[in-house]
Amino acid sequence: MPSTVESIPRGKTWQEVTKGGYRVMQVLPDTGSTIDTSVITTSPELQYQINFVTAGDYYVWVYGAGPDTGGDTLHVGLNGALQGTNGRVVLNASDTLNWSNTNTSGNRVVLTGISAGVNIINVYMREDGAWFYKLLLTRDPNFVPTRD
Repeated sequence: MPSTVESIPRGKTWQEVTKGGYRVMQVLPDTGSTIDTSVITTSPELQYQINFVTAGDYYVWVYGAGPDTGGDTLHVGLNGALQGTNGRVVLNASDTLNWSNTNTSGNRVVLTGISAGVNIINVYMREDGAWFYKLLLTRDPNFVPTRD
């Protein structure tokens, strides 16, 4: 689970809940809200501290879902900075766990310029109701996860 969980005004928080037999992180309450501006200062955030051995670009996979199309995206950032629209991960909108790796433009989600050593991977709310079980980072652009 995350090293920190922060909440914002408006009462949104990442909460650990059970979905499909898994303990997952979900932005609640689910009221149909979206955050696309001032994300870093207004969106609930999870931070994952990771020690990278190899510097470079990393492809992002998220094992998660959204309850519907109004709650099926989240933002992924690096060291407190957004990756622009490239960091908007689109999840399965049928409330069923699935691996996702594309943004709202249909392109692969990539965290660029990761340096060797400790970095922080940020997960921010974009649409409340979105939830996920795992993040997977790989340098291999051809890697496709096949199981949870």
